[in-house]
Amino acid sequence: MNIFEAIKEQNVEVLQAMVASDPHCLNAKDDRGFTPLILATYMGAMDITKTLLEYNIDVNGKDSAGNTALMGVSFKEAIDYADLLLDAGADIDADNKNGTTALAFAATYGKEKMVAYLLGKGADAAVKDNAGKTALDWAHEKGFGGIVRLLE
Repeated sequence: MNIFEAIKEQNVEVLQAMVASDPHCLNAKDDRGFTPLILATYMGAMDITKTLLEYNIDVNGKDSAGNTALMGVSFKEAIDYADLLLDAGADIDADNKNGTTALAFAATYGKEKMVAYLLGKGADAAVKDNAGKTALDWAHEKGFGGIVRLLE
């Protein structure tokens, strides 16, 4: 069993044993480039996520596309996970290889509560992606009026 299998099984005890025997497993990436933290948050494994954060794992670790765990939870509108990640030092304005931030993901996917949450936590609405678009531009393009009003 590897760390990713332990995460998929949501087995905290096995995860802890793996980290105790090989702390470097926290820096592993799976075949999609996911870090343990990205996989745990993606799967909605709260206990695993909290355990990983106790190890001071790189909260800003990126997958092969440059996405962070915060970006992943933003398009899923998982505010409880975003809270944990930000409390652990996640960079709210980190961007991926396309220049997309967590706020832009939330705006693009119509996640109004997440947009409001990220703005309240200090996300920079002026950040432009590689296409020159801001979160507001994406919300306009997708027709998400409530999000447009939040971002204006």
